[in-house]
Amino acid sequence: MDLITPPIFIIGPAEHGKSTARRFIGELTGLSTASCSDVLFTIWAFLDGRSEQELRQIPKDISRPTLVLLGDWLTGGIPNEYGVRVNPKSFRQQFPYAKLNLDPSKMDDGKFQLPNPAFLIQFLWLNGFRVIDGIRRTDELFAAYPPLEWAGARPTIVWVEDPRKPKIGGDNFGIPKEFADFEIVNEGTLDELKEKCVEAVAFYHHMNKNE
Repeated sequence: MDLITPPIFIIGPAEHGKSTARRFIGELTGLSTASCSDVLFTIWAFLDGRSEQELRQIPKDISRPTLVLLGDWLTGGIPNEYGVRVNPKSFRQQFPYAKLNLDPSKMDDGKFQLPNPAFLIQFLWLNGFRVIDGIRRTDELFAAYPPLEWAGARPTIVWVEDPRKPKIGGDNFGIPKEFADFEIVNEGTLDELKEKCVEAVAFYHHMNKNE
């Protein structure tokens, strides 16, 4: 598996066009794309006994709190206001990673200690995805960044925001815009967003021209 190609992390407020930008950037680069929420839906379906398809049909404003809680459970970021405590060791014993189609060689404890702030990013990275969105908190970035940079795969971070849309309280506010290497202001048509993604990809290639 290619562990050299630097990833692109897409961050920004919820419902501001990150998934669409991820799709465009994937098409422009030829890199595989995924969202951290893809992993969460798979785990939620397993724990809940329903299909991913059924869960994905739930309106986002209803499913988002569960996805946020589950993500915080996995990454150790459950804040006190949730009023719950989850035992990660118990979760590991109950959840077989094979259900997520993980390569068995990646199932050892050293790679998937829980809680692990970088769990979702590491899971997607080790499964070949290079354009990733759904990263919500700074500690997720801090935990994932050093190993990737050490491996010569420094992430390029792209911020996507639509100034016409409100920001959903309590979600995706954990990472400041200043962390981004490139900013996309998504205030036009889909064609205009794609043009800005072309610029982001050009920046990405410029940043990695010596890699």
